[in-house]
Amino acid sequence: RINSRSPGPLSVHNVDATIVSISAKICSFGIKRNTNKAGNKRSFVKSVFSLNDGMPNFLHLCKTPSELNDNIALGKTIVDTCVRGHVFVFDSGCDSRDKLLQIHEKGAYFITPHRTQGLGVKRVVWAADNPIAPFEAPGPGKPGFIVTSVEECVFETTTQKSRCKKYANMLLAVVHGLRYDRRDGTGWKPLDLMTNLPISTDGELIGPYSYAEVAQLYGNRWEIETFFKKIKGHLSFDHLLNTSENGIKIMIYMTLIAAMLMIWARVVTNAKHGWNIVKFWLEVSCREWIELAIWAHRTPFIERCRGS
Repeated sequence: RINSRSPGPLSVHNVDATIVSISAKICSFGIKRNTNKAGNKRSFVKSVFSLNDGMPNFLHLCKTPSELNDNIALGKTIVDTCVRGHVFVFDSGCDSRDKLLQIHEKGAYFITPHRTQGLGVKRVVWAADNPIAPFEAPGPGKPGFIVTSVEECVFETTTQKSRCKKYANMLLAVVHGLRYDRRDGTGWKPLDLMTNLPISTDGELIGPYSYAEVAQLYGNRWEIETFFKKIKGHLSFDHLLNTSENGIKIMIYMTLIAAMLMIWARVVTNAKHGWNIVKFWLEVSCREWIELAIWAHRTPFIERCRGS
C-alpha cells in the first residue's frame, strides 16, 4: 500500500552505509581505530542499508577494519545481495573495478559516479552543441543536471592494458554533465556518471532510460542520506542502547520497524507535517492500540475466571 514503485521498468536499490562512533571502552563490538589523542580508541559501528521502492532494508553489519573502506563494505555487500536485472545506485566511495565487474557478471546493473578509473572511449554516442553551464540556478521544476555528452567506454589504462582485458566485455555508458550543487551554493559542477546498462541501437536510451532519467536515478540516491538523518535525529539510531553485536542488530531491526511504521503513518494519513508530528501521532495511536488490545484480552479472561 505504501511502497512507491521504482521509476521505470527496473527495480532500483539505493545503497549506502552509515557510521556510529563511540568510545571503544564502552562498545564491546565494532571496528576499533586509534584517534588523534594518544591511548584513545574509538569503535566505529558501520552498517549497510538500501532503499528499494521507498522501503529501507538492512543488508550488512561490518566487522573487520577493511570494511571502513566502502569498496569492501558496499562493494562486497552489493555483490552478495544483488538481484539479476535490478539496478544498484551508490556513491563514488565504491569505485573498485573488480567489484563493478562482479555486479555485472551477476546480471545486475549499477549507476555510480566515474571517479579516477581509466577509461577507453569506444565511441561518442551523443554530444551537446553548446555545453556551457548556465549562470543561474535551476528554477522550480527545472532539472538540476544538464547532459553534455554520452560515450560508450571500457575500463582501460595506457600502461597496463593486459590487466584490463577482463573488463573488455563490460561496456559502460558514461554520461558527462553538469550538476547544480545546492548544498554549498557553489553552482554548477561537472559530474560524470557511469553505468553498465546497455546503450540502445539508436543511441537514444541507456537501458530503458533516457539520459536525463539516468541522472535523475542517481539524484534520487540522496533519499537514503535523508533516511539516515531521520533515523538518527528522530529514532536515536546514533545512541546505541546495547553495545554487543547481537544487541546492535536487534536495535537496527527495531529502528527499521519504527521507521516503516512512520512511513506508513505519514502515507495513510496524507500528513504534510514533518517527522516530529508523525512520530507524536504514532506514539499516541500505539498507546491507544495497546490499551484496546489489553482490554480485548482482559475481558474474556475475567469472564472465564468468574465462570470457573
